[in-house]
Amino acid sequence: MATETSNSPSNSLSDEPKIAAPASLSAAHVAAAILLPPLALFLVQGVSRDFWIAFGLTCLGYFPGAAFALFALLKGRSRRDAPA
Repeated sequence: MATETSNSPSNSLSDEPKIAAPASLSAAHVAAAILLPPLALFLVQGVSRDFWIAFGLTCLGYFPGAAFALFALLKGRSRRDAPA
């Protein structure tokens, strides 16, 4: 006896993996800011003023660049979370 399997769209959608929540993305950005500060800002903002500031500070010293990158990420996050 052969068993029937249903290939209906409703069953296949429930089996797909869920997309990561935004909180996990921000944790990845914070980790990137700690490991390589300009990379984190590039991933979030692209080539922007904050990216170049973090790049310059990282060239002068790792800790100032990392501190600025964390500050810029958290500042941008609070700006995005504020109601319009």
